[in-house]
Amino acid sequence: MGNCPSCSASGGYTISNGKIISSSDDGNIATEGKSDTNSNVVTVVNIVSMIGEQKEDTTDGDTALIEEITEPDSAITENVKLRNDTKSISERRQAIFSEIVKFDENDDIKLPTYLKNPEDDQLIRRAIGKNDFLSKIISGTRLDDVVPAFYMREVSAKDTIIKQGDEGRHMYISISGKFQIIVNGKIEEEFDDVRVFGELAILYNAKRLATIKAKTEGKVWVLDSNVYQKITQKHNIKEEDEIMQFLLNNKTLSVIGKDALQIMSTSLKTEHFLPGQVIVKQGDKGNKFYIIRAGTVTITKDGEGVVGVYKKGDCFGELALLKEDCRQATVTADQPMVECLTLARKEFVDIFGEMGDIFQYISVDKPKSSVTETRVEYEDVDLNDDLDLVRTLGVGGFGRVELVQHKEHKDWTFALKYIKKMDIVRMAQQEHVFNEKNLQMKCRSPFIVRLYRTYKDKKYIYFLMEACLGKCILPILITVTIGHLQRS
Repeated sequence: MGNCPSCSASGGYTISNGKIISSSDDGNIATEGKSDTNSNVVTVVNIVSMIGEQKEDTTDGDTALIEEITEPDSAITENVKLRNDTKSISERRQAIFSEIVKFDENDDIKLPTYLKNPEDDQLIRRAIGKNDFLSKIISGTRLDDVVPAFYMREVSAKDTIIKQGDEGRHMYISISGKFQIIVNGKIEEEFDDVRVFGELAILYNAKRLATIKAKTEGKVWVLDSNVYQKITQKHNIKEEDEIMQFLLNNKTLSVIGKDALQIMSTSLKTEHFLPGQVIVKQGDKGNKFYIIRAGTVTITKDGEGVVGVYKKGDCFGELALLKEDCRQATVTADQPMVECLTLARKEFVDIFGEMGDIFQYISVDKPKSSVTETRVEYEDVDLNDDLDLVRTLGVGGFGRVELVQHKEHKDWTFALKYIKKMDIVRMAQQEHVFNEKNLQMKCRSPFIVRLYRTYKDKKYIYFLMEACLGKCILPILITVTIGHLQRS
């Protein structure tokens, strides 16, 4: 089965002894040529020119990339033929997703600011703080960016602010006036207090669960969905980088390697501790690892008293991840409060396995099997410098897959899948994507596509995978009528 996003791929490809052989959609051999930019059959281009220097194609629903390539004249005819082979991909029914907010990865994220007096600023903060669900998501510096982005709107009596079943594009905070909550045509509630409504639409792109109408004239604060997504992207990038730096600075964990730490960082949880609260106690069995994100803690030992103070970026309890051990000291939260990123041993073991499995990450200099040697060998492949892009294998609702070839080792071919980070966030697929990475990196089966390594930049995440250049069965089942074969 070939590599394909959302199980949609073009005709199969085979590379043998530096030659690229393409097959048409019916499985017959169509063209053959060497993987060379001077070939008059197949044009191989640098991966950076195709992905790193892209612009948006607005001709269809997907944000497909337009290839900006300077091609030899002799290559144009055949290269057009190869691209036409993929026409059936875009014609097939695609998965339906909401509108994607577009960002230029080279631009700073600019957020709108609407001036407010101190009373309005506090009103918005209190409204968000009263919402138990929203206050856990929008807080701290994220809240500081959200508040200035609200703008005021006046509403008249009988105005419909949100309509049940619609796709929402705004979140609101009522300021003045009276409003009705209507579900399936029935008035369920009226309110005239300051409250947040419509938040699920911008958080999870959920359809409106109720209609809200203005019963009288009034005013509301409004936050646009695309602005909130920009704020989310800005803070996710900062938080990812901050957490990775914390982990890399830890001597015990840094030996695991950056890729493994990246997996680990996605499982960290935020916990808060009040002044004087004992976070860990000397002699207790350790089962959790801590990174101080804000505040300070005091370290004490029996018979010695205070032995140290830890601050932002410091870690403690890491040995609890590697083995069952008793705490060697007591850690107590200082004034005014302490915020920690935490990881339980159980979750660590779920990701990396017990100690025997963890050594495959730590002891990369002494691989224990040929399988591990292959993984390590490909870890040196650089996304920008080592790979040439041959052609597109498939385009689907979740991304795009390209056939790439190593510049020096012509027998090294891969499928490179890349997905926009903002697509993942808008569809709330973060956990799904990390699960895909974690599972596929561990799997060793002839029936499962190998994942060698991953990359990321400001805009995309990339999966460097085994190139399985056969036919994808699903398009055959969809497009070919086989009288005696039922799709089930």
